[in-house]
Amino acid sequence: MKRINSILIVLILILQIFFINEIYANAILLEKEVLDSLAKANQFMVDKYNYVGDYFDEKSYYKERPLNKKLAVSGNELKAFQGLPIFVYGSIEEGANEGTKYGNDRRVKDSDGDYRALGFSYIDEPYPNPDFDIDEITYVRRWIREPWELPDSDVKGITKELSPDDPRDTHKNQYLEYEPDKFASTYSVIRQWVKNSKTFLPYMVEKNTGNRKFFNRCIEGPLPPGIAENPEDYIYIIQPPTYESWGVGIAFYYYGGTGPDNMSKPNYYSYYQYFRYKPFILLADDIMPLFETMQSSAVPGTQVQISVKIDSTFDKVLENVTYKWEITSGGKPIENVIYLGKNTVDVGTVNLAADKTFSNMKVEETCGEEGEEAEEKTEVMGAPVLYASFTMPEGDVDIRFEVNTDESVKEYNGIHESENRKIYERDYSNNVITRTIKAVKPINTTGEATLDYNVLSKKINIPLPDKNGMTAELDLGNGWLVSNVSGKINVTNETPRLYNPFEVTGNIIPSGTRRDKITLNPEFSTTIHRKDVTYDSATGLYDNPEEKKYLDGPAMKAKTGTVKAEGTANATRRYYCGGCKWIPNNSEDSTDGTWECPGHNEDISATFGHVTDQRAITAKIYNGMEFVPQKKYLDEIRSNTTNSLSKEMFWTSEPYKFNVVRWMAHENEMGELYGWTAVPGRYQRIFTQQDKAEIKWGTVRTMQMDYEKSREAARNRNYNKESYDKAVFASDESLKSYRYPIKSGYYFNPTGTYTFEVKTEIYKPEMKPTAEHRDIVQSLIDSFRYESNLIYIDNNNRAVNIQNQPVPVYGGKLSSVPVALTAKDPTGVNDAMLLYTEKEIAVPVYEKLEHSQESGKYTDPRLLAILEGYSESGTQSSKDKYKYREYIKDGQSMYKITETTKVTIKINPDNVRLYTNPYMPDGNYVVRVYFDNINLARSGNEYKKLGELKGIENLDRIEITVKGSIFDDIS
Repeated sequence: MKRINSILIVLILILQIFFINEIYANAILLEKEVLDSLAKANQFMVDKYNYVGDYFDEKSYYKERPLNKKLAVSGNELKAFQGLPIFVYGSIEEGANEGTKYGNDRRVKDSDGDYRALGFSYIDEPYPNPDFDIDEITYVRRWIREPWELPDSDVKGITKELSPDDPRDTHKNQYLEYEPDKFASTYSVIRQWVKNSKTFLPYMVEKNTGNRKFFNRCIEGPLPPGIAENPEDYIYIIQPPTYESWGVGIAFYYYGGTGPDNMSKPNYYSYYQYFRYKPFILLADDIMPLFETMQSSAVPGTQVQISVKIDSTFDKVLENVTYKWEITSGGKPIENVIYLGKNTVDVGTVNLAADKTFSNMKVEETCGEEGEEAEEKTEVMGAPVLYASFTMPEGDVDIRFEVNTDESVKEYNGIHESENRKIYERDYSNNVITRTIKAVKPINTTGEATLDYNVLSKKINIPLPDKNGMTAELDLGNGWLVSNVSGKINVTNETPRLYNPFEVTGNIIPSGTRRDKITLNPEFSTTIHRKDVTYDSATGLYDNPEEKKYLDGPAMKAKTGTVKAEGTANATRRYYCGGCKWIPNNSEDSTDGTWECPGHNEDISATFGHVTDQRAITAKIYNGMEFVPQKKYLDEIRSNTTNSLSKEMFWTSEPYKFNVVRWMAHENEMGELYGWTAVPGRYQRIFTQQDKAEIKWGTVRTMQMDYEKSREAARNRNYNKESYDKAVFASDESLKSYRYPIKSGYYFNPTGTYTFEVKTEIYKPEMKPTAEHRDIVQSLIDSFRYESNLIYIDNNNRAVNIQNQPVPVYGGKLSSVPVALTAKDPTGVNDAMLLYTEKEIAVPVYEKLEHSQESGKYTDPRLLAILEGYSESGTQSSKDKYKYREYIKDGQSMYKITETTKVTIKINPDNVRLYTNPYMPDGNYVVRVYFDNINLARSGNEYKKLGELKGIENLDRIEITVKGSIFDDIS
């Protein structure tokens, strides 16, 4: 067992030594590869950039951050770098934090976990990570020119020139303040990426290479429109590309406007975009076809000519490179295509000249050792150009041109004497180019415009045929323009009754225009009026509430508006015929030379196409319902019995008509409503409300109260005359059991004080007392009765009743008949005034029902209840569905009038003595006070429908017992 353990220990020691040696060997190999990468990059800086000394090192220039050695050998850790080196220094976390320090976007990592930066560049600027997800471009960018030129502590601000992506954007300058270390300021964001290096600014690039655009060909991918022509003025090169290593740059922009109203407005939000620069080795050994002459559209039946130029970045001449045309329409080949130029067939081969740009690149190829360059051919060759011509068919034409897709360029003999060295294209993705020529056919556009229920007129702006405009593309062929382009698009209004007024803009080619593709954006502006949309020529009727013209609704009336547009662009081109020759001035530069003939002029034209725009113009109509549902009110009398001392009358008020308005507006091109106008409503609205009256009866002095003194004196046989103020009651012991015993012939004065109160709430359009209240009070006064069947004697010794009417005699006896005093007949015996009425009238209270015809202002809910378009009237749906709501027109009034009257009726307040007739027969007699029933139907007021108002049967009542006469006491 001990021996086995010893053997294991020895084996472990041997393995440890082996692995240590392996790690050491790998480290040495990595170090060598790092030095080789740096050497090649520095050699590029010497060869191509005329840089003195070594530019790149194993530590960064300022902070001496260490080089990421793995990435310096191979960028394979990131697929984006295709296995070629990048020079990144320091830690990835530190670089990402530095690039995030002042930006509004605070993400150090994106959602995939990728850092914003990979570390730092050689001069200690953050090195952007191409895998970091910046954002999705959903806005217009305004690129900041020369972002490395910034204000300083002495100059606190400068105006920066901007280049928008959208050519319509007119905001091309913006003030930039000196704002160091300020969060989200444009200054600080730029400074966190751009330090102080001037080595690769455009003027230095031009100084060191003779071409300020030297690095532009290395920019990967398409450039934004705003910087496509001169990216070197906008992209700051953080690190340049070399033979094999990648470079990177950064550009900054402000957010721009996305609509026509924002095309001139500044925006202070800024951001940036990374741009990668390919190693020059990726630009070499590439074949790329390019369209040299191409139309984007053509009219069917016209002649179309296109041309393709084939460029090569191989440093050697390539022979017999295959190419192929495919020109189809609807998937089928076009007949009678004519191929021109060096080759007159659709499939063939061409020879491609060598590109001298990379002839002295001292780069070790991956599949062979560095050797002597192959002998160069001295034949002067330009990039071949191939042409195709055809008659434009009715449909779109698809153009496809491909070169070297069979990978025929695979090897070249003679680079080494003893072996063949294979050469091939590095990237075949750009060997096929395609384009579609659109057939310019008549365009029929349709649309609609709707005047909503509350819209009087609507403005519309219609681009023809759409926002992309109408394009005429001049066929320049192998020539160029030698004159300005002229012409216009004629826009015709076919429905002037509907589109009125009618204006056209953007339909004339601007003076000084000289380009083959002319896009005009004709646009017609018009106003559509409700009356014109709804006009019926047969009846002459139309809808226009402003003029008190109304059609029934809800309904819709529609007409079709028609506008046509067509036109041409005209110019003169110059071109050279087949006999003209190009004479180069310099064999080193085939683009420098002259033609031996002056060329030829030709008038050319192109159509903008034909557009017919037809729009369904609709007016929605709704002018209200004829009758708004009326609210039901009470028509009744509560507690309407003869013994109830309190009653309430309820009735629906008199109807009153109100003029109403509705609000309608005009609509602008943006769909915004303006010019709100109060227009007359079609129907008057009827106002009714709940009128009411409260009636309360009462007694101030009952007969019992007034007679109590005299009655008590009689009981006590008190013969003091002053005690018998109202009547003389009998004091006989035999009459003691009767409540009110009297003997005929003595005085018995009528007495009592009674009252009632009337309170009314009545709706009227004027501030004055109401007839209803007055009539109710008067009716109640008139219904009062003081009734007695006692027989009196007048001053002429006649037997009379309380009303001074003679009492008939039957069988020798006086006959007792009840009669009553009333307000209309208040006099009694001897024509004495026995009934007095006193009225206490309170000042009326006027509550105005507030309203306004202005939308949004207060209107009393009692008025809303009669108007259409409100929940109070049960017609909210009119507003919701038809945008219809009514308002009481100003200048009209309604009041709730509260009136209170208290009436007091006094019987014989002067205590006039009335003597009973000494011959009045013995018996029981009744004196009572009551209110008679009132027949309301006889009234001319709205409460007449209530029928009969019951009176009070016995408001006061006493029973008199007559026993004996005054003659008994005299005898």
